[in-house]
Amino acid sequence: MLATPSFLSSLRSRFPSSISNDRTSWYLVSAVTFSICNYPEEVANLFRFILDDESEDAGLAAKKISEGLLKAGLTGGLPKAINALTELGKIVPPEMRQTTPYRLLDISEAERQTRGEEYFKKTYGKISERVLDNLHSAYPDLAYTAVKHIYSPVLSYTDVISAKETSYVLISSLIPQDVNPQLKGHLRGGLNQGATREEIDAVRSIAMSICEVCGVKWRGEVANLPPATEGETAK
Repeated sequence: MLATPSFLSSLRSRFPSSISNDRTSWYLVSAVTFSICNYPEEVANLFRFILDDESEDAGLAAKKISEGLLKAGLTGGLPKAINALTELGKIVPPEMRQTTPYRLLDISEAERQTRGEEYFKKTYGKISERVLDNLHSAYPDLAYTAVKHIYSPVLSYTDVISAKETSYVLISSLIPQDVNPQLKGHLRGGLNQGATREEIDAVRSIAMSICEVCGVKWRGEVANLPPATEGETAK
């Protein structure tokens, strides 16, 4: 077992109150990283740890981890999301399980499309048009699918995990895949969605540690945020 209590406790300590009031992101990042590293059974071990810890809200954790795994599946592979959610579902108590889709009747299709476009623009900031143009140049249906079927219905839905937490999911799903061009964009996207530099550093640290115990190998240095420019706030 990789997700031992001592290892998970060390991961939880990466989000101390000194940098964030958020006490749930450590397990969201951990679950996603284990899933993308193709260790779905460790997602279940993580949830067992949460169930056994009275200081954790297991019901909230079940919701956030499930949503994070779904979102991560769109960047790291749907089969991995299926396997991780299946393993998780084996141990989530029935009273904590979601029985109907969150997105079934949330808003109209037109509103969902607008929400997705706005989320995409906020994530990429001033380079959003360039990113969209690059996707379109690579393959027109890639740009269409990214906004219409990934950002609009899934990533921009923030009733379960926030836009900032979604940026954590994207960062932690990209680190194991050795895809620095996309990781660089979403590290900056985390800042654009309201995360601080310290929070993003914590996310990266947790994901890197899990990747290392899972045996992930990278071809070079894993991307990180560039130093803050003069005048930039300590985001």
